[in-house]
Amino acid sequence: MKTLAALKGYKTAQFDYTGTLATKLNLQRREGKHCDATLIHGKRKFPVHSAVLCATSDYFSSLLNGRFLEGRQKDIDVTKSFPNAESLETVLGYIYTGGLYIHDGNFEDLLESAHLIMLHDAVKLIAEYLADSLVLDNCIEIFTLSSKFDIKELVYLSSHIINARLHDYLFYNDREKLYSLTPDLIKNISQGFSHLAAEEIISFLKKYLFNLLEDKGQHSKSLLSSCKSMLLSFKDHGPDPNGTENQVSTFCDSLIDIISGELIDEKPLKVSERLCSKIGEMGQENTSICGHNKGFEKTILI
Repeated sequence: MKTLAALKGYKTAQFDYTGTLATKLNLQRREGKHCDATLIHGKRKFPVHSAVLCATSDYFSSLLNGRFLEGRQKDIDVTKSFPNAESLETVLGYIYTGGLYIHDGNFEDLLESAHLIMLHDAVKLIAEYLADSLVLDNCIEIFTLSSKFDIKELVYLSSHIINARLHDYLFYNDREKLYSLTPDLIKNISQGFSHLAAEEIISFLKKYLFNLLEDKGQHSKSLLSSCKSMLLSFKDHGPDPNGTENQVSTFCDSLIDIISGELIDEKPLKVSERLCSKIGEMGQENTSICGHNKGFEKTILI
């Protein structure tokens, strides 16, 4: 007897089987049908099929396969793991269908959620969205976000814009955003400061370090180590045009000595207080900063 495949005129049926299956499973999820677990975020409950979640996410696989307490429970509270219920719903929709709705109001929460549950393809989609949205006005925010989640290509693209336009735009228009960066991030864009005058760089570093260290709760040896690394990156500013001693290098050396010298054995708080005191001594005189793109002179008292 001939098999069906050998019969004349036999054709294999062609249709989007996986797409149809995913759509039906997602519909069942939304209707709470045939679900064997429930994710809880605040007051909202999300019925799910554990097999679907485990097949697509290593995070959920570890959570639901019984190795943790949650794996032996049907109701799992994920309130502390996800920024909000909306991002959880969107991520679940992606797990079931492969579609991800990204917009300006949710990309940060989605990125945090996708990174947490190790949805690498979703992270790539969000990174592509951010790369397409990258402009001068948001490059610092995207640089911060991509650095936090180690999206290397996006870090490169955003830092390239910052380094290219820091000296003639960002330094004068978005300086408060620069003050909000961590020492490690400032270090990564220190090249962009190289076209600024020494006085401008020193004034920025004074205020930046003073603001960072005056918060008593932030002091730690790791923070001070990051400050030292940042200051070392600024020592490459180069000699002043008039041939005088490199003011930036001298300034950085004076603070690096406090961090790396004998005081490093003291409590971090003590070292930070010495740094703030030193910066205060350096800031007794006004530092004039010319706002080249604005056409006027700014005077900042540190």
